[in-house]
Amino acid sequence: MYEQNPEAPPVEAAPLPDYKDRSTGLVVFGILTLMLGCLAGLFVPLMLFGQMMAAKAPNAPTSNATAILPAVTIYGGLAVALIWLGIGSIQARRWARALLLIFSWSWLIMGVFMTAVMPLFMAKVFANLPANAKSGQPAMPPGAVTGMVIGMTLFFFVFFVLVPLLWTFFYQSRHVKATCEARDPVTPWTDACPLPVLAFCLWTWLIAGCGRAQRWGGPVEEIRPGDIVWFAPGEKHWHGATPTTAMTHIAIQEQLDGKAVDWLEKVSDEQYRG
Repeated sequence: MYEQNPEAPPVEAAPLPDYKDRSTGLVVFGILTLMLGCLAGLFVPLMLFGQMMAAKAPNAPTSNATAILPAVTIYGGLAVALIWLGIGSIQARRWARALLLIFSWSWLIMGVFMTAVMPLFMAKVFANLPANAKSGQPAMPPGAVTGMVIGMTLFFFVFFVLVPLLWTFFYQSRHVKATCEARDPVTPWTDACPLPVLAFCLWTWLIAGCGRAQRWGGPVEEIRPGDIVWFAPGEKHWHGATPTTAMTHIAIQEQLDGKAVDWLEKVSDEQYRG
């Protein structure tokens, strides 16, 4: 069935409350975010260089260069995203604050989990290291194992808990929010829904399956996991599963006078097949 999102009338912006200007803090944290992006980007040539040197080592086993492609892609994408967000923070963009807040919360949650699990994992790994009989090197003493576990745990606690906690504390401040709204009055797409909903959608996007979508008068488009489809207010369209697969997705839409959609005529078989 075709549907159409109602067009919302223009709404006058409410006056901003009293706030402390945090432009300097936005620049500082933006520069720090840029540095994090550069650090993430540095891992890409280091991994490629390490792979190249390992392949040249004598008696080295045949290495598969494609094995590091996932890591290279992740670090490269993270570098681009952080540099982009850092520039947005320096410019006090509202979308940058929203996305950095989502990023810092995600970083913090994963960091707490990793910091809690890492001591157990590292202790078991070091405890199972055998003695080297050829060189006469004994097994690692318990004191050294304990020291290495504590050192690794402190590193993870600082970099994966304290650092994202600082980012979260800063970008969550109402003064930072008001500063961005004052310097960037145009409402961005990140303000179309609450931040927890936006974070959930960014992490899941299209969850599973395969679907189809079509704008009125346009071609039928196929949508797969990871795709995001946006329809303008008042744009006539339909979306659904394919004939052979189901589709699970998340839809975000605004309400106007209690209505989020205007249901229109049914989609014909010819229109569905495209």
